Amino acid sequence: MIVGDSPPPSTFAVRLNQRLRMSNERTNIELFARIAWPSPRWVCISTTSLAVGLRIIKLSRVHLHVNIRIKWAKCAAAIIGVEGMNRRQILLAILAAADGQPFTPVQIQKATFLVTRNLPGLVNQGQAFNFSPYDYGPFDSSVYSEAELLRVEGLADVNQSSGRWRTYAASPQGILRGKEILAGIGETQRDYIQKVAAWVRSLDFATLVKSIYEAYPETKVNSVFQG
Repeated sequence: MIVGDSPPPSTFAVRLNQRLRMSNERTNIELFARIAWPSPRWVCISTTSLAVGLRIIKLSRVHLHVNIRIKWAKCAAAIIGVEGMNRRQILLAILAAADGQPFTPVQIQKATFLVTRNLPGLVNQGQAFNFSPYDYGPFDSSVYSEAELLRVEGLADVNQSSGRWRTYAASPQGILRGKEILAGIGETQRDYIQKVAAWVRSLDFATLVKSIYEAYPETKVNSVFQG
């Protein structure tokens, strides 16, 4: 399992230290390593045996950085500390904060808006979300496209509700991965994301939109909402 993009094994720039080479244990080995493809980045790699780990190393050509048996939460924290967070990760963290309970479109839009608006330094890798005033307040279609990519990765469930809209939730694997992301950020930031996720899900459509307009009046300039 790899956190981040999945390049071919021959592109991994990792090397186990002497401790692993001398070990005869056959157990899960977690690596915190830096890869070179498609761009330099830190990843977590979990192998199922020493043989798999040695195979990865055999295909490697560059010595960078590896930690043996690093816990997944610590690995996620290390990646965030070294590399920062991208918008897909923050969306997954928001979904995971609800423990698999679904968000409606307006709920996930407004939750993502609030988190990225009020924690501006959290997303500092890649393209950020760009919310604009729309029919029902702040909106960015890339929230949906990122959710769809999370679905493809097996980290989110996107389902058609009984109405005309879809619902968005973290899958069981997504909950675990999202919790790792949450564990890697500050307590204040983590608490805020969890409170936002709970708050938006507690409100119906009209109340949520109205509440956002009251707090951020500039987001209603193009509104068709009459509530």
